Amino acid sequence: RIWAGAWLGAEAEEHWHDRHGRFGGEDGGSGEDARRPTSLHSSVQYLPGEIKVEEGSVCPLTCAHNTVSMQFTVAAAEYLHVSKKDASFPQYHFAVLADAARARAYDDAIRRQVQVITAATITAAESGSGGGSSGSGGGSGGGGGGSGAHVLDIGAGSGLLSMMAARAGADSVVACEWHGSLVAAARRNVAANHLSQRITVVQGDVAKLQRGKLGVRHEGCNMVVVDLFDAGLTGEHVLYMLEAARRNVLSPDAVVVPAAATMYCMGVEAYTSEVNGFDMSAFNKYRWGKTYEAVRIKDVPHRVLTKPKKAFELFFDGSRGKGRGRESVLRLETIASGYLNAVVFWFDLHMDEHETITTAPPGVGKGGVLEEEEEYEGDAKALAAARAEADALAREEMAAGLDRYRVTLASNPRTDLGAETFAAAAEAADAMKAAAAAAEAEAAEEGTDDASKIDRGNNDSPAAHAATEMIPAFDAPDDSPSSDTRRRSGGNRDPLRTRSGDAPEHYWGQALQYLERGVQVRAKKKVTLLAKREADRVTFNLKEGVGSYVGKPPWCITWGGGASVESPHFQRVHYCELLVNDFLMRLKSKRFPPIEKEMRMILAHCGNLFLDPAVISEVYHLFACMELVYGQQEWSPGASMEALTKTPLLLY
Repeated sequence: RIWAGAWLGAEAEEHWHDRHGRFGGEDGGSGEDARRPTSLHSSVQYLPGEIKVEEGSVCPLTCAHNTVSMQFTVAAAEYLHVSKKDASFPQYHFAVLADAARARAYDDAIRRQVQVITAATITAAESGSGGGSSGSGGGSGGGGGGSGAHVLDIGAGSGLLSMMAARAGADSVVACEWHGSLVAAARRNVAANHLSQRITVVQGDVAKLQRGKLGVRHEGCNMVVVDLFDAGLTGEHVLYMLEAARRNVLSPDAVVVPAAATMYCMGVEAYTSEVNGFDMSAFNKYRWGKTYEAVRIKDVPHRVLTKPKKAFELFFDGSRGKGRGRESVLRLETIASGYLNAVVFWFDLHMDEHETITTAPPGVGKGGVLEEEEEYEGDAKALAAARAEADALAREEMAAGLDRYRVTLASNPRTDLGAETFAAAAEAADAMKAAAAAAEAEAAEEGTDDASKIDRGNNDSPAAHAATEMIPAFDAPDDSPSSDTRRRSGGNRDPLRTRSGDAPEHYWGQALQYLERGVQVRAKKKVTLLAKREADRVTFNLKEGVGSYVGKPPWCITWGGGASVESPHFQRVHYCELLVNDFLMRLKSKRFPPIEKEMRMILAHCGNLFLDPAVISEVYHLFACMELVYGQQEWSPGASMEALTKTPLLLY
């Protein structure tokens, strides 16, 4: 059955499904006994535009499907606006706008810095010096020629930060954005808020800007606002963009908001071993990737094994040695025993000397401080007891998993344990048959056929019990209150993992990298990690010679020695990438139709082609972004695909 509800003013429809006897009853699963798996969620489809509706009115809704996807339409709809679809549009910008805490922090910091620059300009004018006070990104600003605050917004997106600067009193703002649809949206937003006289929205690459062109003053800009950060802080080449802007259009004493950032990391165990008595460890090799992935770590079952540690500190205004350290050796203190196979890292974003926001996972505060350490501050014994309890619960859970696994093995005659169990059961059955036959023979000798003397089903011997016992495939889940406490917070089953996960998180999320080698660690010891920043992406590795190599997906394994001896799985993926890139390199000739036309046709016929529409939609978006990038006449190394194709962690 399908239930559908339409929020027509919000241009969206939401639909979900229910299966009888599985997720709920006839009423759609609203009762207390309804159980909904976390892997299935409701779906949202956006309409082509807005429809004006009134309370009590009826809107006929048509539902159609092509065996793999649903489509809802409103019959004879009168749309107020109809927008053209853009497959290359970065969907995560909706999450950016929904991050109210981030917007408030940026707004406050921008207002403070504009006030500092304006005050410095007035002071310089009154004293007749004609220049501003020199300062660095934290609390002092440059005058930029004594004419107030002139702001450059790098990667303006929707134009929100630019409008904040204009509202704070900036004399001029240049909002530079590369994506055409975002530029159009930003211009509409600026016009709707009556800020067009102060804000100039420019479509182009920030690294290609020059003084005196595209709205940039000949004197340059004396303030920068930027949010080109990903979960790993520098993955979208924010450092390159800032360096290029500083070289081309910024004054020497330009202020940057945010001023600096500090990256922290901690080791975790993120490993699937046993699920309801079945060994699922073979799946773990598909976790590994060459780089990190953006996650909300509270949604990933894991165990925290180490204390957080500072990895890098970067100053965006170019001061204090420019924060260019590219390698860092970290000694992490373990607080729990387990298998260290992944590293979670995040950052504190220092807007200025007054405010800092953090992307730390639940349970970790600003500065990489564990909340449990703050809770047990000054009571080392209580903290040690809590961590010991966490280790004990982890061992208990592991032992329970092994017991369930043994039961599963015992039910399979093809395993050694199962063969032994079934042999014992067969031996017990033979013993029962022999006992029954002996009883029948004895009864026959005595000349009686009294069946009451032959008890075939009530043998108290251990062998008889083993023969009649049914071995379950898996143990029923424990629904006791104590078990429920251990399952809180997305599968976290010990106090160290039961974090305060209800606090709102920023849209960046956290970065999770699976290590190339995993190692068993014990509590109250030290483990060494090497953090390295290459091509603006951070990677972590264990010290050479420590741990053992983990399994990898077949397409990530390269044998080396030339194409003839490469892994065939790697060849398939690599050659497909080369063919696609070769095709897209010809875009400048304008001889090929837009790739959207072909992908739209494939997406419409997913049912006939037996294709997954979710995968096709992702490939569709990726190809459209590649076409956009390769179709440009020229672009800088900072114009990365990552800034266009990263997946939003939540939909808004």
